[in-house]
Amino acid sequence: EILRTINMTIQNTNAIKFSLLSSDDSAIAALLSLLKHKRIIIPYASHLSIAVLKKNNSYYLQVALNGKLLSSPTSEETVFSFDDFCNYANNYIDFCHELP
Repeated sequence: EILRTINMTIQNTNAIKFSLLSSDDSAIAALLSLLKHKRIIIPYASHLSIAVLKKNNSYYLQVALNGKLLSSPTSEETVFSFDDFCNYANNYIDFCHELP
């Protein structure tokens, strides 16, 4: 759902500027595992933010857990290409293509 929402925003098929999804720690743990941050203990009432940044017609992601920036799953950079992340993530996940 997260990648689908970001992708729709980038392709200008919606006008979403901010999206808030609520979940429990197991969903945060799954995303952290995808980002190769498996050994982080998730405190109670944690929040995960994913910022989409645009520079020169390219899109980038910046992920933070409780305000602490996390590195890319493929490097130590804290800002990483959305396209590179999608290519990496699509090896592990797939979202429902039937959703609008």
